[in-house]
Amino acid sequence: MKKIIILLAAGSFLLCGSVQAADTFNLVIMASRNARVEGPKYAVLSKYIQARIDGFPSIRLKIAKDYPDAVNLFRSGEADGMFSGAFRGMSTFQGKRVAYTALASSGEIFARTLLKEGTKPENYFTPLIVKSHQTALNAVRNGAADYAIFKNLVWDQSKYPDLEIIGGDVAENPNNTLILTNRTYDRLGKKLGNVLTGLGNDRSPLAMEVKEAFKARTFIRTTEGDFSHTYDNIKKAHIDPETFNFSF
Repeated sequence: MKKIIILLAAGSFLLCGSVQAADTFNLVIMASRNARVEGPKYAVLSKYIQARIDGFPSIRLKIAKDYPDAVNLFRSGEADGMFSGAFRGMSTFQGKRVAYTALASSGEIFARTLLKEGTKPENYFTPLIVKSHQTALNAVRNGAADYAIFKNLVWDQSKYPDLEIIGGDVAENPNNTLILTNRTYDRLGKKLGNVLTGLGNDRSPLAMEVKEAFKARTFIRTTEGDFSHTYDNIKKAHIDPETFNFSF
């Protein structure tokens, strides 16, 4: 089983926002595949966290339909933390219809790494902005798009026998990264990190339920170096992290 990456460090990946009432921890999950599938996974993880940390706030799951929606949840103070995704994928798109998710590293951000600075995607190809990686794949299958940029984890050749992978990015970014607001990290980050990274040595029934739900052995801490490819793509997409307003 794969390992899941957890980021528990202050810096570029922490989104600032208001802290919720102390008795509630609003956890955002990206429904990049299917909210009915992803929701139960994080529900059991939430149960595990609360069982292992005395006095941990009540966890409320919030589904973000896409990355702009997630950004707005943080900006409005409706989110304390979020599990985000990974990145892979590349194609040649000139003059074609290309489906991808807005602001996703495995979607719009990667598409923009292919363009020269100052070039708008619509001057090179026809962007088709969709709400999830799965929807991007379905757009190609249904003939609405010629190509899709998507997260590698949603790909299943048996479900798309008429489609093929024609390109990819050889490097990878951590998957299922935990992002916390700065103030939430200061308040709960250390406790969350200890519990999640200790999952691998926990043989309790609840821990085994979490591992089965995520098909993973444990969460691990990351370093800034683990995101070097992310930084490279942000640079290639001509994004200044200090001034970017989460829209192009």
